[in-house]
Amino acid sequence: MGGGVGYTMNKKVLTVSLILVLSVLVILVGGQIYFSSKVMPYTFIEDEDISFTSKKELKDYIKTTLDKLNNQVIEVKLKEETKEFTFNEMGVFFKEGGIEDKIKNEQKNFISKIPSLLKKEKRNYYFEVELKEEIFDSFIENNIEIVVKESEDVTLEFENNKVKIVGGVEGEKVDLNRFKEELKDIAVKRTHKIKIPTMVIAPRLDYKYFEEVVEKHYSKPIKKASNAKFIRKNKEFQVVEEVFGLELDKDKLFKELQEAIRENKKEIDIPVKEIIPEVTREDMEKIVKEINHLRGSYTTYFNSGQVDRSHNVRLAGKSINGTILAPGEVFDYNRTTGRRTKSNGYREAIVISGGEFVMGMGGGVCQTSSTLYNAAVLADLEIVERHQHGLAVSYLPLSRDAAVSWGYQNLRFKNNTNNYIYIETITGSNYITFNIYGEKKDVEVIIESEKLETISPPKIIVKDNTLPEGEEKVTKSGQNGYRSQAWKIVKKDGKIISRERLSKDYYKPTNRVVNVGTKVVESSEK
Repeated sequence: MGGGVGYTMNKKVLTVSLILVLSVLVILVGGQIYFSSKVMPYTFIEDEDISFTSKKELKDYIKTTLDKLNNQVIEVKLKEETKEFTFNEMGVFFKEGGIEDKIKNEQKNFISKIPSLLKKEKRNYYFEVELKEEIFDSFIENNIEIVVKESEDVTLEFENNKVKIVGGVEGEKVDLNRFKEELKDIAVKRTHKIKIPTMVIAPRLDYKYFEEVVEKHYSKPIKKASNAKFIRKNKEFQVVEEVFGLELDKDKLFKELQEAIRENKKEIDIPVKEIIPEVTREDMEKIVKEINHLRGSYTTYFNSGQVDRSHNVRLAGKSINGTILAPGEVFDYNRTTGRRTKSNGYREAIVISGGEFVMGMGGGVCQTSSTLYNAAVLADLEIVERHQHGLAVSYLPLSRDAAVSWGYQNLRFKNNTNNYIYIETITGSNYITFNIYGEKKDVEVIIESEKLETISPPKIIVKDNTLPEGEEKVTKSGQNGYRSQAWKIVKKDGKIISRERLSKDYYKPTNRVVNVGTKVVESSEK
């Protein structure tokens, strides 16, 4: 009997449990089915409760809310002026960002969400914010004055190694980058007011003005650079070291001035950069080593008693001394010695003009050019231009002279070697010598003068009534004329390897003038 009662009780318990389980299953399945078309409890969009909203209502709610946000009117304040614009007008757009899909995915497994539902946990969804640059830029261009206050330019004052920044007034403009960030920020926070941020405009340094003032004060280097060079002193070459120069670093100065203006500095140091010489001591030492060879030398003599002529010979020689010619460079006598004028230090002396010896400015410079011509030929340099005198000269053999006159006749020769050449002038009381140094030449050069014809001076008879009849007096002895030529002979190892005619010349004779008396002398006999 007792056993029967126990069995009945267990059966009742089991039945109740099954009913409870079935009830729960019904509730869960029913909830899953119900919330497949409705939004679960404790679901919010933009802090608004949308629980139990149908799918269609959810879609409409999202669209309506987006429209409301996008067209929300915002108070925009710039200084003391306030205007109203919508988010969309300013380029800010709210996007759904997949909220509807997120809610649907969240509700696919209703049973798993029961614990959070029992805890009343909220699920809050927010729309995304996007700023479209092109619409924002158009909004700024059409509605906002970027420059609130114009700045005023600075001026510059240079003194010693510093530059002072004078004057200038700060301006103010809209800070577009900050404005964009703050605009997105108020959209995220869903606030409805914004103050447009501004920034200081530093006083401006006008670049054209900057260039003009720099050109005025620093058109020349602060310190000139000079290449290493060589001189000949005490019968040997000496190298003079290069000098590094300094010049204003214009680009750096402009950059530093702009920085100083932004930082409200009133003075900065002048930035400089080094001017590096093109030719260093090391370069020049190599050159000197290679050209320390006498290629050609020639000397002529003059009458030191002719003071003015001697002065001109020495002056022209002095202007040539130390001349350096690079490979391929042409020496120009007239350009090197300058115009033969009183202001250049030249004096009047005997010159050849119109086939006669007359007084003229710079007399004697042709002896200098002729001496240099012979040295250049002996140095085996290429003669570019040479002219004969109208009359034969006494200080050189025939056809070895080189006449010069400003703007008419010149002496030019080319450095046809592979290295530099150096021209040295040595003058004494009655002589001038030119030495031409360069790379070693492996030949010997000889100049030969050849007289082809001697032309006697024509005799000119002049009647003279101051002389007794028939008596003759030579008033001008005249000078022979010549036809001649000069040869350049090149030898190597003692053998002639070339014979080149330098020139074929004609020197005009000068007249022999004889006065013949015409005066009748009365006889003393009666």
